[in-house]
Amino acid sequence: MTNKTIDDYMTVKEAAYRWGVELRTLRERLNAKRRPNAIKEEINRGLIKYFKAPDSKYGDWIISCEAMEKWYGKEPKNK
Repeated sequence: MTNKTIDDYMTVKEAAYRWGVELRTLRERLNAKRRPNAIKEEINRGLIKYFKAPDSKYGDWIISCEAMEKWYGKEPKNK
């Protein structure tokens, strides 16, 4: 098992910035209505996580570097 650090996980905004991806594009990738089976698999594999409090209208995603590399390739080093 690889030793993961806090920098291996990030918010949607940070992931979009670090990979140079449009925020809207990344949010579409996380749209469970468009990709229900893929999202379920990625959650089960620990690549992404979603949390929504019972009294909240919106939730938050946490994305792993592994998920971003799967979707968009290696992180650009120019950031």
